[in-house]
Amino acid sequence: MDFKSETTQTTTDDIDELFSWSEGWDFEYTQLTAGRLGFRERVVQLPGVAIKWHTATQAMLVRETFLRGLGFGFVRDAVGPTRWRGQEIDVHDGLLYQSGNEQHYALGRSTSSMSIELDDRLVQALGWNLDCVAPLQRFDPAAIKDLELICADVKRMTEQDALASSYTQAARADSLYLLSRRDAVLRRLRKVLQPWFACQGHVHDSVERATPGFLLVSQAVAYTLRRDDSSIPSNVELASLLRVSERTLFRAFQGWVGMSPQAFFELRRLHRFRQFLFAAPRLKGAITKAAMQSGITHMGRLSERYRKQFGESPSEALKRRLKT
Repeated sequence: MDFKSETTQTTTDDIDELFSWSEGWDFEYTQLTAGRLGFRERVVQLPGVAIKWHTATQAMLVRETFLRGLGFGFVRDAVGPTRWRGQEIDVHDGLLYQSGNEQHYALGRSTSSMSIELDDRLVQALGWNLDCVAPLQRFDPAAIKDLELICADVKRMTEQDALASSYTQAARADSLYLLSRRDAVLRRLRKVLQPWFACQGHVHDSVERATPGFLLVSQAVAYTLRRDDSSIPSNVELASLLRVSERTLFRAFQGWVGMSPQAFFELRRLHRFRQFLFAAPRLKGAITKAAMQSGITHMGRLSERYRKQFGESPSEALKRRLKT
């Protein structure tokens, strides 16, 4: 375990750069609303613990898997609803991340959230075995307030340490000093997680908590990924395949991603184009090639649609990426 304390801050407007600097996660993000992403992350690193604050301007669809350790996150504020596997959640609901468990949620615009991550060794040392516990639970507002306050204090003290004299920094780097900060956070976190600990021993299948609309959209997306070509299936084709009416299909997509099936798959195609574009080694011919790879046949409005969604043209985006 690394006995150090530090703060870092990262900002990006690029959905494909999101959390590329973080280890221990497998993820996929889709920017649902148009404009610059406006993402900001501030992290305080303690021995075995990372405290993170996030803000983002645009709405996002998120698929995440925490690969090691244990994590806890909650939304502090947002414009529009936040949904987990189709269920609408509020500021008194928290999500538990455990190694290998995949989570799906949709964030509204102007979301502010907070999370705490514990590494494997610390989780084992604490004996916090929460396997099979339902990931989503409602927590005590007073307990989360105490957790937020102690985390804010730790952030302030860590930032002050960075500005202190070298003698003071050396004294505060003492392991007991850092562990006392960390343990203060863990005590508050343990109180917040009481609803999860109370559920220990009750086997839970998160599919049971997913809404029918979420499951329907997931099946539709899985079908498009299995297709041999990159064309977008019609609503009639999808509804027939999934054995539902077109109206039910439309309502499922509207409820989960806030748009029609066709609009959502067009948006996914635009993200796919962006990924192919950023993989190009040079500017010449890259836009046309990326469009062909992603199944975009009408080039006329591509630049306009791309700029509206991501706040820059394809050529501007690639030039920026090639410079970095």
